Parts: sequence; structure tokens; C-alpha cells
Amino acid sequence: MSGRPPDRGHGDAARAAGRRAEEARARAQEIERRLADLRAAHGDGADPAAAAGRAARGAAEAVAYSAAAFERARRARDASIEAHESAAAAHDQAASAHERAAAAGFGDIAEHVRLSRLHRVEAAADRAAAVAEAADIETDLSDDACTGGA
Repeated sequence: MSGRPPDRGHGDAARAAGRRAEEARARAQEIERRLADLRAAHGDGADPAAAAGRAARGAAEAVAYSAAAFERARRARDASIEAHESAAAAHDQAASAHERAAAAGFGDIAEHVRLSRLHRVEAAADRAAAVAEAADIETDLSDDACTGGA
């Protein structure tokens, strides 16, 4: 008999645990190397001041981007409102043309009256849509919505 106690099947488990521990150490070293590469790529290593500078620049870029997006949204809102108002004006002109035709007795008078009313309703709907859209977009573009209430 050798001086060692019988294995009882634990040797395989111990060897497997040792291999897993070695794999974990190798992976941790790989992660540390990758972190060092990333820090070197920024040229500042672990310099907190450089990291803070990068963060400040990133924040300034985000603020500028947000301001530009805010202005584009305002211009889009204004263009949308203008389009609704333009459509309403076109319906008003069409209604007026049908009213003039009916008053002059041209064509089917009842049809001109019907079309005039339809265009007046459509003009009112376009104006209401412009007002509703302006209110919805103004809420979306409010300072609180854009800054998170800051």
C-alpha cells in the first residue's frame, strides 16, 4: 500500500476544479490586458482628469446635439402648422368658388352648395388639426420634456 489514502473519486473532481480555476485566472488576465489596451487607446491610461475631460466633451456634444434636434423639431412643427393652414386656405378658396358658381347659377346649384359646405368643413378640420398638432408638439418640445425637468 502506498502512503496515500484511497481516491474515492474525488481526485477527478479536484483536477476539474483546478482546471476551471486556471481558466478563470487566464480569463481575468485577458480582461486586464484588454482594459489596458482600451486605456492606452484613449492616450490617458487611468488618468481621472483625462477621463473627466472626455466626459465633459461628450456632455457638451450631447447638449449641442439636443439643441440642434430641438430646433429641427420646432421648424418641423412650424412647417406642419403652415401646411395645415395652407390646406385650410385652399379649402376656403374652393368653397368660395363653389359659392360664386351657385350664386351665378352655373351648373348644378345644389352640388355647388354641397361642395361649398364640404370644403368649409374640411377647412375647419385642417385648422383644428393645426391647433391640436401645435399643442401636442408644443408639449413635446417644452423645456421640461426636453431637459427632463432640469
